[in-house]
Amino acid sequence: MYENLSASGKGCYGASASHFTVQAELVDKVQLNDDTVLRRLKIDTVSSDIVQLCQQKLKEGGAVYRQVKALQNMARRADRMTVAQLEKEAEEEQHDYDDELSDSEAAQATPNVKKSRRERNMYEPLEAIFDAISSVPTGPDEAPGNRPKRCFRNQTEVSIPDQDHSLGYPRFIPDFSLLEDPSLRSSKLWSDRAGFIEVKASSQQRPEVDVEKRKVSRILTQVANYARLHLSARPFSVFSVSIMIFGCDFCVAIFDRGGAQVSPIYDMFRNPDTFIRVIRSVTRVLSDAELGRDPSGVAGALRTIAYQLACRYPAFCDALTKVIEADPDIRVSLPSQQLKELIVEPLKFAKAQQDFPSRIAVVIDALDECTDQEAVSTILKSLSLHISELTPLKFVITSRPEENITRGFILDTLRANTQQLSLAKVPRPVAQRDISIFLKRRLTDIRERYSLGPDWPPESQSNGLLGLADGLFIYAATAILFVRDDKVRDPDGQLLRLLEAGRSATVTEGEGSTPALRMLDTLYKQVLDRATEKLDESARARLKVVLGMATLAEERLSPTSIDALLRLPSGEVRRILPALNAVVHMPAVGDEHTPIRIIHLSFPNFLMDPSRCTSPEFLVNPPIHHTYIAMRCLQTLQSLEHNICGIASEHSHLFNVDIPGLPDRIAQHLPRRFNTPASTGCSTYAVLNWAKNS
Repeated sequence: MYENLSASGKGCYGASASHFTVQAELVDKVQLNDDTVLRRLKIDTVSSDIVQLCQQKLKEGGAVYRQVKALQNMARRADRMTVAQLEKEAEEEQHDYDDELSDSEAAQATPNVKKSRRERNMYEPLEAIFDAISSVPTGPDEAPGNRPKRCFRNQTEVSIPDQDHSLGYPRFIPDFSLLEDPSLRSSKLWSDRAGFIEVKASSQQRPEVDVEKRKVSRILTQVANYARLHLSARPFSVFSVSIMIFGCDFCVAIFDRGGAQVSPIYDMFRNPDTFIRVIRSVTRVLSDAELGRDPSGVAGALRTIAYQLACRYPAFCDALTKVIEADPDIRVSLPSQQLKELIVEPLKFAKAQQDFPSRIAVVIDALDECTDQEAVSTILKSLSLHISELTPLKFVITSRPEENITRGFILDTLRANTQQLSLAKVPRPVAQRDISIFLKRRLTDIRERYSLGPDWPPESQSNGLLGLADGLFIYAATAILFVRDDKVRDPDGQLLRLLEAGRSATVTEGEGSTPALRMLDTLYKQVLDRATEKLDESARARLKVVLGMATLAEERLSPTSIDALLRLPSGEVRRILPALNAVVHMPAVGDEHTPIRIIHLSFPNFLMDPSRCTSPEFLVNPPIHHTYIAMRCLQTLQSLEHNICGIASEHSHLFNVDIPGLPDRIAQHLPRRFNTPASTGCSTYAVLNWAKNS
């Protein structure tokens, strides 16, 4: 719903909807005082020790404490005024400001011209408080300077040109944006925001809904408008998370197409425990999926293409805006219908304009990595239905030749309009040229990173590495990770070991050209040998079990969840896997939710092929490992309580939807049973996937 509100209030402030337009849409679709909101943010996973450390930061007599007091004083002064007086004051400030600007100055003014003086005064203390809470280390083992996943930054000073065609970039923007990198502070893009905060000066400006009078408070309509723009700019998102701060009070809202859920209201400093947990959760704990991202990705591919075209071409944007206004529910329609209405129809209008390009490249990369195979096939089928109407779009789709994808290209219309390029058929000199450029740049980065001599590496060594790659880019990429490994910090020694292993493989297999796959296998063996040379026999056995889990699991799990499921000592995965940084990506220390990820699918393929992985220490035998994982899942299930939610026997025959008070029982009993990220991930995996691993 919210991502499709009509842009009736555009004017010079971009595609933002008016207060009355949003109010009419919103009034029946807001649920206030909803306790489930904070549970969805997993605030209980923030440890009490961390909360206590954050409280000390806010209370000790330093700079942060002074900012807390300043904010409280501002709120007390604002609370002496009525909401009407505050809004009138803000309007008068804006009127005086507008009178001082010429037309050209007004066109380049920053978005904070629409923010009241009282709100702007709150920015500095709030940002200091956010940083103080999010910067507290998760534990003594956290690396110095290790920053949170995300940070809150005020962006209202960013100058945004007055361009109506910049769909989703209204000049009226939220007070704070949740960014994944502080360097994005100057970004104008809604797509760079993971969430946002709206600020009001007084606790009286709280979110309220009066259904009888059909009225919604202004802070709610503003946040709903931002949520619409946020979801439009991030088509892979299924909901948007925002925080509302009014005086010293706050609450959290989650917007999706069905409506808005708003948490109870808390005082930031009388209830610091809740406030700290919320800020820690969104900046350090939650994954992208838990902040609204669709993990399958491909479901929003068509909306992404439409959005990107609208951002670049005003004629397309105008046509797309009319489509969305005419059909606000297009986002939930069938993919073929979305393609027709969001891309094909606006293209027809845009192509009639003289300045529209004759060729536009659209890149869909790594289609095979989408977890929803049915959605992939649906996208390809939708393209086949409208391929003749998509000119001048040229689609570049990269993928491994998975069955559901190759089957999609057998469709007559796609086959007739597709040129397939197999990387195996790329001439070797072309591949070697590209790999040579890549290696030179990455080796230069390593030389500068470790302050090596200007002649490092010798030309003979860089040429030797290029020869070992033999046209296979994944070899070059993995080799660079192996040489650069921060755990070893010996790039010269790592490179020499790699070259020696390659020469040994050449001698073993005979003179002449060395197949690239054999060299990749040699590289993987070298990585594994190097990682295990200091492990005892027991640790090597545990590493093999972990590799089997990472290779065969039905879904990726965090290090702590793997520890729990496989019944390993706490922290074991983090102790034995970092040495495999060249092939496995580990989440940061303290991040107990992000799963480990194998960097390239060629590594698990190697581990499962006995003709390639010749060491029994590392070979993953799928039937044996699947059985082992299934047994661990069943052991986990045996530890669960019968009737964990205490459902009365007279209701045992009912469907879940018919059991009275079931949501409340789930909320009461499950957090107590699954009180850590590890137990939650482990138990959830066991419940959902034990049969698939058996």
